[in-house]
This record gives sequence, C-alpha cells and structure tokens, in this order.
Amino acid sequence: MIDPSAFTPPYDHHLCTGLSQVGHDVTLFTTNFEYIGWENKIPYDKLEFFYENTNKMYPERDQNWHRQLIKGSEHILDMFRLSRKIKKLNPDVVHFQWLPLPILDGIIVKKIKNIAAVVHTVHDTKPYHGATPSRLQVLGSRSIRKVFDELIVHTEEAKSVLTERGVQNSKISVVPHGPLDYPNVDTETDEPVSQSDNKQTILFFGVIKEYKGVDVLLRAFAKLTPELQCQTKLKIAGSSSLEINELQELASDLGIEQYIDWDIRYIPDEEVPKLFESAEIVVFPYRNADQSGALMTTLPYGKPIIASNVGGFAEVLSDGTHGRLVEPESSESLSMALEEILSDEYKQVQMGNAVLDLYENTYSWKKIAKQTANVYEDAIDSTKLL
Repeated sequence: MIDPSAFTPPYDHHLCTGLSQVGHDVTLFTTNFEYIGWENKIPYDKLEFFYENTNKMYPERDQNWHRQLIKGSEHILDMFRLSRKIKKLNPDVVHFQWLPLPILDGIIVKKIKNIAAVVHTVHDTKPYHGATPSRLQVLGSRSIRKVFDELIVHTEEAKSVLTERGVQNSKISVVPHGPLDYPNVDTETDEPVSQSDNKQTILFFGVIKEYKGVDVLLRAFAKLTPELQCQTKLKIAGSSSLEINELQELASDLGIEQYIDWDIRYIPDEEVPKLFESAEIVVFPYRNADQSGALMTTLPYGKPIIASNVGGFAEVLSDGTHGRLVEPESSESLSMALEEILSDEYKQVQMGNAVLDLYENTYSWKKIAKQTANVYEDAIDSTKLL
C-alpha cells in the first residue's frame, strides 16, 4: 500500500487493518506523520519510507517553496528506491492510494508492473479538486490511470466520470469509503462535553478549501433569524489552504462574527471525538465532491448531516432520513435546512440515529477489505493474460 505524502492516513490505516483482518499480509509505505493515533495496535507493517531528509530539515511541515522543492527532489529518489524495494519483496499487488507527481510516478508504476499487479484508488476524479498549488502535481494524472491493471473509486458517479474520460469501464470498481473511527471514539472522556451556554453547535470539520463552500455556509448562517442565531454557535475546525482572513472579513460583513468559533489548525486525532460530540449538526456545503473522508468521520457520532447534493454525499445519505441534501452553492437552501433541524429536537434525534445505523450496519471495513481483495484478484488475473 503506497501513500507517499500521507495524504489520507486514517483511510490508509482502516483499509490496511481490514485487509489484515481478512487474511492478507500488508505493508504500508508512507512518510512520518505526526497525528496518527493508532500506532500501538496495527496488524500490518508500516514503513516511514518517504521524505526522511525533508522531514528532518523541516519538522514543522511548513509549505514554503524551498521545502516543496527539496521534497519533490527526494520524491524522485524515493520512488526509484521504492521500485527496487518492491522487486526484493516480490508482492502480489501494489496498491497506490496517491500519486504526488504523476508524470514521474507513471514511469515507476510501469517498472513495478513488471513485478506485481498494480491498483490505484482514484480518490478525486479532478485531482485535489483543483486546489493543488502546483501544476506538476496534476501533470499526467489522467494518462497514468491507463497504466494500472485496476482502478478503484468510491462512487458510481466517479466511475461514470472516468468512463467518460476514456478509462475502460471493466477496469473500474466501485468500493465504498468506510467510516473513519478515531481513537477513543467509544470511550468515556475525562471531562463531560460542556453545554453550559445552552447554544446548539453547527460543525464544519476538515481542511478548508474553496470547493468546500465555507463562504456558502457563512451566508446561510446569516440568513437564519436573529433569534436562532443567538441560540446557535458555528464551529469551523480545520487547517486552511485559503486566506482565512477573507472568510473572517465576510463573516464580519454579514454581521455574524460573534457567533463563529474559528479553530484554524490541523485537529489532532485525540481531539476529534469531543469536537463531534459537542455538535448538534455537521455541515458539508461542498461545491463538488467524489467522496469525503470528513463525511465518513461523522458517521460514528450519530449526528444529523446537512450536505450538498453532489457526488458521494447523495450516494451515502438519504434526504430527510440522515439529514438534508441541499442544492450546491445555494445559501438559501442550506439556511432553510439548518433552521428546520435546529428547530426540531425530535428530528435531530431521529436523523442522528439513522446516521448511526449507517455506521453500525451498512459500512464495514471487513466488507470493504473483501471487496478490495476481489479487485486485487482481478488485477492479478489480468496480468496472467498478458
């Protein structure tokens, strides 16, 4: 399993664990990552293989241009090292989660393809949802998909997009994105969640990017009645790839700054459970999405979800059952959904229970692992035909 930059460590962990639990020997090649919370009990091998020198030189993971230049150079060397390591290990399958430099990575994938079947999970049909800071990170991203024996996507819509772009339909498998169960999610916290101010909390969680529509959420909150605003807090939690000052200025212009709790940083794993437990509603006002790790993080907490009717949201959630699906880019539609659920405690309980049922009975990492292993079998079979 390959995730060079640790773009999705919770997903990597859950999938590798699931594959191990159904009888496969798994090794995850990744980089050192500060916020992993499952280190003590992992049934797979984890190698911090990538960017050792970059991480030593820049332990704070700042994103300045010279760190990116050094990291890119080390990536090239590490990918060639990877091909040599794979040759020694002689695995049945090499599964790439992410390809940070596809124009180069394609060369290495072709080398590895001579050793083992190669599979790639296309998490975003539009790389990084157009939010990548470098053209190099998307150059060759479409053509490299044709190199793999099999591709995995998380939704039927994503499969349709790839098919329309010329990828062979029979090479694409839909395997759901499972729930992300953070450490201690089922254990009692040392301190009870405080509700002393009696305000309901709307939570936006995840890296703040343009396509995630935080600006739409701010405008929707501003449309709530003054009485409801006074009874509600909007919590925006996550690191940001945008100029957060612009969003804060928008909130000020809308007259709602006093109702917003800005927590702009990477949220450590151990803080995630309390964050969700303290919320009444979780909101995803995305402009577009294939699937969302933040959405799958929400499921174990049994909270009503309001999400844009796009991509994977519509394939996971049922409007009126698990929350509300609203028109993307529509602050009016989002505001109406917020008011509906904030004003009805019974509906909050019913929708929250339905979300919890999704987590407990619909999505299982063992099921997902078995589906993934079936894709591996198809990939291995396809290599035998060559």
